This record gives sequence, structure tokens and C-alpha cells, in this order.
Amino acid sequence: AKALIDELIPELISQYRIKSNDIGTIGSSAGGLVSLYLGWEFNKIFKKAICLSPGIIYRDQDYYSQLIKTKTPKNLRLAIVNGTDNFDKNLQYGVDKFISYLKSIDFSKKNYMYWIEKDGTHSSKSWSKQAKKTIEWLY
Repeated sequence: AKALIDELIPELISQYRIKSNDIGTIGSSAGGLVSLYLGWEFNKIFKKAICLSPGIIYRDQDYYSQLIKTKTPKNLRLAIVNGTDNFDKNLQYGVDKFISYLKSIDFSKKNYMYWIEKDGTHSSKSWSKQAKKTIEWLY
């Protein structure tokens, strides 16, 4: 996060016409978790996050327990997608807990998109379809 915020983003802003409210992140699997982390905990910079098959809770990794102790971001637009096949089945528990948490804190439904892709897999093929839909929704 520090390298992105202190080095990469300022360089991109100096080179391109980037609106600060349009800075977002997208990732799948562990990258989906990183996208959630950046949007949730560094929301002053990352206003949008796309999390495809995010490993919110997996084995001994539990970002959910940390996330619920942090301040809820005010201006986050969030897209979360998980599949039903192969490895994604193992990630659904964490996704379900997180979505329940969003509902319990009245996170605005207009600011998040969530679905489970039937037969979606933990693969670039599924993620490319999911990314297209979520990017269109965010932008």
C-alpha cells in the first residue's frame, strides 16, 4: 500500500489525467483480498475495489476478524464475486461472513455489487467475465 500510495499513484497522476475519486483496484484470489484491504483501509486513495474470489477467510488466514475492527470506509464502491466450483467453494464462507457484515452495518446497497457465479471457477477465464461486468458497473 505504501509503495502504491507514495510512489506509483503520484507518478501516474503526474503523467495522466486521473480524477482522485476514480482510483480503484482489482484483484482475484489473494489479489482480491489485497483489493479489499486497499479499498477498506486506504479509502482516502482507493475509492473503488473489485474483489474476485477473495480469500477473506482461508485456512489460518482471517482478514475478516481484522476488518471488522477497523473504521468503515465512507466512500467505497465495492464489487465482490465468487464462483461455485473447485477452489472458490473453499472461499465462500469468508465471502458470506463479509456480505453479512456489510448488511449488518447498513453498508449502502448502491455502493456494492455482489453475486455468486454459478459454475464460476478459480481461474482467469471466470475472472475475465466477472471483471468486465464489475468494471462496467463501477465506471
